[in-house]
Amino acid sequence: MLYYTEYNSQIGKLIIESDGENIVGLYKEGQKYFVKEIDQMKKADNLEILVKTKKWLDRYFKGEKPFFTELSLKPMGRRI
Repeated sequence: MLYYTEYNSQIGKLIIESDGENIVGLYKEGQKYFVKEIDQMKKADNLEILVKTKKWLDRYFKGEKPFFTELSLKPMGRRI
């Protein structure tokens, strides 16, 4: 099962995708390769990794320089 949450940033709405423990994708709404399977994912605004990622993004967009190693990342490729 894949999970997602939305994050409103200065560059537009972002969709953060997780496998439940790791971040597997991050998409800007309207981008060329926007996630197409969002209707098959479960919205999970309170999932720990997604909450942690939103806080990381808050720091990033405030001009701080958080380390990407603070997050558990496991990029997942897709067929287009």
